[in-house]
Amino acid sequence: SKEQKQRLVKHLEDAKIQTRNYFAGNLLLQPGYRHLGDYRDFPNANKVLDQVFFIGAAPHYTEAVFQYIEDVVERAA
Repeated sequence: SKEQKQRLVKHLEDAKIQTRNYFAGNLLLQPGYRHLGDYRDFPNANKVLDQVFFIGAAPHYTEAVFQYIEDVVERAA
């Protein structure tokens, strides 16, 4: 749910793990795309906007960094 996402994102951010929303979600919410259709006709795109996020991963991350992220996520469960 949207609330679960918000709690997990806060937990990660509090632990200094940056998160980002998954791209733009439903593009029809943007004024420049409204002429293409009604955003309500795409409920899965709205769900993505509310429930999906990602954590970046850079090439220089070590196993210790990934272990830290895993530990933080497990503490949220």
